[in-house]
Amino acid sequence: MHASSTEMLTFNPGPSQLSPKIRRAICEIAASGFLSLSHRSQAFMEVSKQAIEGLREKMGLPTDYHIFYQPSATVAMDTLLRNLVVKSSFHFVHGSFSELFFQTATGIGLEACACKSALDLAVPWENASIPQQVELIAVTHNETSTGLMWPQTCLQRLRQQNPDPLIAIDVTSSFGAMRMPWLVADLWLGSVQKCLGLPSGLGFLIVSPRAVAKAAEIQHKKGAMAMGIAPWQRFDQLAEKMRLYQTPETPNMLNIALLAAQMADWDVDKHAAQMELKAQLLYAAALPWKAFIADTAWRSPTVVNMAVDDPLVWQQKALLSHMILGKGHGKLKESCLRIANFPSISLEHIQALLACLQSY
Repeated sequence: MHASSTEMLTFNPGPSQLSPKIRRAICEIAASGFLSLSHRSQAFMEVSKQAIEGLREKMGLPTDYHIFYQPSATVAMDTLLRNLVVKSSFHFVHGSFSELFFQTATGIGLEACACKSALDLAVPWENASIPQQVELIAVTHNETSTGLMWPQTCLQRLRQQNPDPLIAIDVTSSFGAMRMPWLVADLWLGSVQKCLGLPSGLGFLIVSPRAVAKAAEIQHKKGAMAMGIAPWQRFDQLAEKMRLYQTPETPNMLNIALLAAQMADWDVDKHAAQMELKAQLLYAAALPWKAFIADTAWRSPTVVNMAVDDPLVWQQKALLSHMILGKGHGKLKESCLRIANFPSISLEHIQALLACLQSY
């Protein structure tokens, strides 16, 4: 299926291309009057419950892990750090978004330290010197800026070798497209505008009982004011409101309703299989490009980052066929293209893109 002559098809890695189903749902939700209801109403709580329990069921989340709405993944970083780290955190930094996690920690006054590694190489995590006193280890599962993804075996070994600190994993651009080893981490964070295929403006935190208990212990000893936590972002307040599928603040009701609709028939295993097939086509395409991440074990299937000569020429070529290619990010802006391989991007979309580029 080629892109419509009147509509652009975006391969930009977020916000995602919206599927026809989600576009219809936006119109239906707007027409229903739901968006003018109180977020304390029974109608909202029922929709919110569908979203939360849909996530829990379709993603295979542990039954005792909490799910908290957040305004964005960036806010979620700040929230978990303020709730759980008194003094020091440790960060694996290998791109712009893992750097953001690290800078969020230093920006709120924590003694954060980092293992910084080359953008295009596997993370040398086994050689990292993680101080014994570190309270939390931060990992960016899928580095959206470079197309690097941690293998699950490495996440499992990281947990085994570091049983005491909490582990937080950013899954912003991988959540929803694959199964996750939930028990290897205490916190998972992300947002809905990438693999989940929704508009931007809603993030989430998935929090283990251990992390909730740790936050309560810290607040008992230090006090929430001393930790610099706004009441609406304290884990105890979030958990209390979520008992009724509510939030302390007025949330993004449209995206919560869309999330409920998306989870109604979400099939993560089906999406994972399709994603792998599409990624293979992109990485193996007979084009004058090469994968920025050479190590296939660390190469992302959801954000395909390709090194090219003159990315602007490629983008202009795609635009002639009403397709938008993602720019390289940060330092890679002039040397790479990024292609979103999210569930809302179909096999036919990928085939149409490759046909377009192969005529380059």
